[in-house]
Amino acid sequence: TMAGNMSFGTAGEITSFVVECRDRFGNLQIEGGAHVAVMGRTRDRRGQIKGDITDNLNGTYMVQFTPIISGFYLFHVTIVDVGAHQDLRYFIQDSSISSAHVMGSPFTFLVSAGPVSGEHTHIDKETRVNITASKDLMVKLYARDLFGNLIHLGGNKFEAF
Repeated sequence: TMAGNMSFGTAGEITSFVVECRDRFGNLQIEGGAHVAVMGRTRDRRGQIKGDITDNLNGTYMVQFTPIISGFYLFHVTIVDVGAHQDLRYFIQDSSISSAHVMGSPFTFLVSAGPVSGEHTHIDKETRVNITASKDLMVKLYARDLFGNLIHLGGNKFEAF
């Protein structure tokens, strides 16, 4: 199972959650060693995230990742049951034998754009700028974060020189 209610993050910021391994009776495992895999992907497949996993050696696993592309992600969290099996008289470890989604997986996760970056903000390409002294000038700006993600909320202040 996944501990906590994680459903959103911000581009460029470390995000984390905890995976708890429990037995069939719902008891928390008392030791580590499970093979946890985490993969997230945006619906349009522009963004993909693979979580860095730390085994806390107590049945819990810390998953950390830093998304850079904003949008809705679908996250898959699986536990891979790695065990020896006989293959042509050799015992090998094969992680493809058996894997299962943890309770709550897959789940959706929203990554919002980070803070405004002046370097990545631009004027609408269709805007023609004719400047006349003592006249107001209206232009359409597209505010973007450091990774080029469009910022959908207004309220940012810009100055023109």
